[in-house]
Formats: sequence, structure tokens, C-alpha cells
Amino acid sequence: MFDDLLTKDEFIEDVLIRAFVMMLGVNTPPDHVLKYMHSWVKIQAKQQDVPITEEFVLKQIPAYITHLQRR
Repeated sequence: MFDDLLTKDEFIEDVLIRAFVMMLGVNTPPDHVLKYMHSWVKIQAKQQDVPITEEFVLKQIPAYITHLQRR
């Protein structure tokens, strides 16, 4: 879960950016795409009634890609 130093929004953004740059080794998506992913994470956490943790945010990246592919 996010810590006292970051807000929930800052935490989600931090995890998403680190995932792309440090874990996947690619550039971050454009800002508008990151905003949509950010919203996706918050909506999924609310719908699933789960806390927003680093693991949860990371698991939402492939879920979001699948969502886009199905549209």
C-alpha cells in the first residue's frame, strides 16, 4: 500500500513509471495513456474492493492491455 510520503495518485503513477522504465526497459507511454491507466487502476481497486499495493498496480498493466485489445 502507498506510504505516508506519497498520495495514492502519486503512488500509482510512481509504480506505473517504474514498471515501464525499470522493469520493462521501455519508454513510458504518452501522458494521456498513463492517465487512462491510472484511472483503470483506481476503478479496478474500487470494483474489486482491494487496497492499492505495488503488486496490484503491476497486475493491472496486462489487464489494461487485455481490456484495450477487447474493445
